[in-house]
Amino acid sequence: MDLFFREAADRIGEDDVLFKIDMLLEWPTFSPILKRGLGRSGVGPQGYDPLVLFRCLLIGQWRGLRDPKLKRALKVRLDFMLFCGLDLHAPVPDETTHCLFRNAQVEGGEYDDLLAEVCRQIENHGLKLKKAEAAIIDAALVESAARPRTHIEAQKDRAEGEGPGDPDVHFSADPGARWIKKGSKSTLGYKAFARTDEEGLIDKVHTTPAN
Repeated sequence: MDLFFREAADRIGEDDVLFKIDMLLEWPTFSPILKRGLGRSGVGPQGYDPLVLFRCLLIGQWRGLRDPKLKRALKVRLDFMLFCGLDLHAPVPDETTHCLFRNAQVEGGEYDDLLAEVCRQIENHGLKLKKAEAAIIDAALVESAARPRTHIEAQKDRAEGEGPGDPDVHFSADPGARWIKKGSKSTLGYKAFARTDEEGLIDKVHTTPAN
């Protein structure tokens, strides 16, 4: 452990919630799931450590932070830096990186597996009731970090005999995001549904396009 992490740990203290979770979870067990979700070949630039991005993803989920606010928090919060393993002088993942990483895990079905593994390990320490009978379903609107494009960029080609077809509409650089209008405001993004047990602990998250 270098000087920054030692000083940060001393300032935060062992009573910090994130510090306790960090000590409880067996992080290497998440690596095979993350590798499967990303499908990296191991050749060429590898980018951020998937485990670091997963830790960032957990903080964003637990603290209710959208990607831009998560990026900012990772720059200034010592407890967040320590939990994610980000050195004081290390680059911080931007909102696009968080978005692409999360989408990759959701599309491959690994996101649920990752959260299930978190719950399983916490349960093994007696910190969460198993087989909870009560559940609350809620939905939160998550705005895409990608800049939207609202115009039609191209027309799909069609074979002879086909109908006129639909225009090729490019919503944004985030292909999974969709528009939704609530009141007078239109938002490009997703809906995140969180299921909690009777203690209020999240045990499952499901994400869909906003529409």
